[in-house]
Amino acid sequence: MALGVILILAGCTAGRKPVVGISSSWDDARVVSLNDTYVAAVRTAGGVPVVLPPVRSASEAAEVLSLVDAVIFSGGEDVDPSRYGEDVLNSTVEVNAPRDTSDFLLASEALQRGMPVVLEMAVMGYFFPHRGQ
Repeated sequence: MALGVILILAGCTAGRKPVVGISSSWDDARVVSLNDTYVAAVRTAGGVPVVLPPVRSASEAAEVLSLVDAVIFSGGEDVDPSRYGEDVLNSTVEVNAPRDTSDFLLASEALQRGMPVVLEMAVMGYFFPHRGQ
């Protein structure tokens, strides 16, 4: 991940430390959490880490992303296979539907803005779904 962080920082605004938003996860008790590894990687690369809250609408995603220069989508549960027209193929698939919604709203807005983005494994699962391996 460190290389990804360095690459996104290279694409950010010159003259100040880039502010990097990091997507977070939350559980059934609605506790927001993030592994400190992401925060440390952004700091080590010279950026200012900001933990992004879960968002529930496109307008909220736009507001949140207006505050950062780049986004890291942290790892977590699997993306729900129904999002890309598939069924759950094995018992190892764990989904978090509210997080999926938040990550997809944030990703859509980040791509529309042309923001630098780093994807971790859960988000990459959208592109490379589990195939029983």
